[in-house]
Amino acid sequence: MDKNAYKSMFDLECRHWWYKGLDHLLRQTVGRLELSAGARILDAGCGTGRVVHMLQSEFTMFGIDVAADAIQYCRQSQLGNVVQGSIEALPYQSEMFDVIISADVLYHRNVQTDHLPLQEFYRTLKPAGRLILNLPALESLRGSHDAHVHTRERYTRTQLIGRVESVGFKLIVATYRLFPLFPLIALWRLLSRLLPGVRGGRESDLFLPPPFINSFLYRIDWLENQWLRWFRVPTGSSLFLVARRA
Repeated sequence: MDKNAYKSMFDLECRHWWYKGLDHLLRQTVGRLELSAGARILDAGCGTGRVVHMLQSEFTMFGIDVAADAIQYCRQSQLGNVVQGSIEALPYQSEMFDVIISADVLYHRNVQTDHLPLQEFYRTLKPAGRLILNLPALESLRGSHDAHVHTRERYTRTQLIGRVESVGFKLIVATYRLFPLFPLIALWRLLSRLLPGVRGGRESDLFLPPPFINSFLYRIDWLENQWLRWFRVPTGSSLFLVARRA
């Protein structure tokens, strides 16, 4: 990503409704796995270290990211077990991790094909270990934000399931996310293409809304996360997948 994108992430990820909603879903999902206190979890593509920091009090956390700028922010936050490296060749022994989380990484244009990282995730997970992915959905939603964060592709549910299963994973759940907000997101992306001035000169969608709106959007995301514990939604701007190593 652009260097400024990492700065925006570091500055906003603890407050922005989108990050808070995803973090709630990740914590909810990990909590349902009934892991031991010493379980090893890898955040593959850890960015500025948000997920490592969130879970490190409960589990043995590891992080890896290809970007030196991202690792610098992790060091600034004094996060241990974080290294610079590629998810296409993980510097870890086979069957090392109980869980691998990779949130919004495989879509990136620096990852030429997601097949290699998925093979590496499979290799480094313990038998019956879990893979948790979050990725941008639907090419119809592509916009200037995707250019800003270097999006290679946006996925459909069928595409993502096929690629995960092709390396041997067994699907547990795959669902779209942010369904209640999908009409607003789709409208925003459409207007941004037709009327670039509505963006106010911003390339990225990552900016902090007014507090009331930020809180309202997070509450909607939080409520959908409760729904996703038992049910699925037909479409959305993100995809969330949990799979098991056979």
